[in-house]
Amino acid sequence: LMAMGSSTPSTVTDSEQILYRFLQELPSDDCILLNDSRLSFNTFPWGVFSQQWADELVKEDGLCLKRLTHANDWNRIALRLQATIYNDPNTSVLFRLDPAFGNGIWLWLQVTGTFDENRCLTSLHGTLTDVSSRKAAVNDLRTKEQFYEYILSTMPVQLVVFNEEHRYIYCNKTAIPNNHIREWIIGKDDFEYCRFRGKDINIAWERRYYFQQALAHRDEIKWEEEIWKDNTNKTVSLRRLTPIYDDDGNLQFVLGYGFDITDRKLAEERAAENEKLLASINANIQDGIYRYSPARGFLYVNDAFLRIFRYQSQAELNAEGKAFFRKDEEGRQVLIDIQGVQGSFNNREVLF
Repeated sequence: LMAMGSSTPSTVTDSEQILYRFLQELPSDDCILLNDSRLSFNTFPWGVFSQQWADELVKEDGLCLKRLTHANDWNRIALRLQATIYNDPNTSVLFRLDPAFGNGIWLWLQVTGTFDENRCLTSLHGTLTDVSSRKAAVNDLRTKEQFYEYILSTMPVQLVVFNEEHRYIYCNKTAIPNNHIREWIIGKDDFEYCRFRGKDINIAWERRYYFQQALAHRDEIKWEEEIWKDNTNKTVSLRRLTPIYDDDGNLQFVLGYGFDITDRKLAEERAAENEKLLASINANIQDGIYRYSPARGFLYVNDAFLRIFRYQSQAELNAEGKAFFRKDEEGRQVLIDIQGVQGSFNNREVLF
């Protein structure tokens, strides 16, 4: 979930920032000294680089930085040094080694510039470090982050993450499909979102209330949120907020997720309306209606049925059981026979 609050490293420059934390304490035998833009060494890491490179380094003239650098990386390094060295004498850059000295080798250059009285650069002093294994670890991390980001982004659930101030630090595509708005909302809250989208500000107030409830109870809070598109159409979402704490009880973030339950709620509302309609019909119809199961007794009787046969309740009727149907055994048997042949019968008289 840490990936929710940070962008996935997609460029060499991003990778440099990740690698930086690995390079704070470098053993001296991992470094090659860089003096006046040419390379020399005091303790050379023979086990790391190719013998061909070692042979080049010990030549009298040394090896210039440009020749050492992969052709596709040189312009970037030159521009980076030119842009930063005059503002900050200490700078660093990541680049690939020229294939002539080894394939797939990445170097971390850390340099300090010195200047004359006219602010002209006179020399560069620094170190070069083989960070190929660290770069591979970063690439692996990036691949994993991209994998998890893909899963989170494409989940069919509306997934968001908030900080302790109820500001967005992550939002997936299901929650906000629009890429521009999804990027815009990071660092903002629901009040800003409602104003930006022209939505009812009460939506933000309701969400803030449940957010505070989740923090106060230190537990998951859920509610159904209705948002009206117009006077007749609405969307309904089942929303949940879950605060996440570390082992010391400190709040890390609040995980929010929701499901669109509009179709289900509309179906429930239609079913409730139908039940009200049937209840109204049942209360006013004068014919007795019942459903009966030989194994379970009377399943349903309407008010007219109880009134016609002078029962106070369905329970009282069930207490009499099958005896209710045995007032006319001969007529009852006729109905049973017809039922067995035809599967049903209509308009037959029977004595109760």
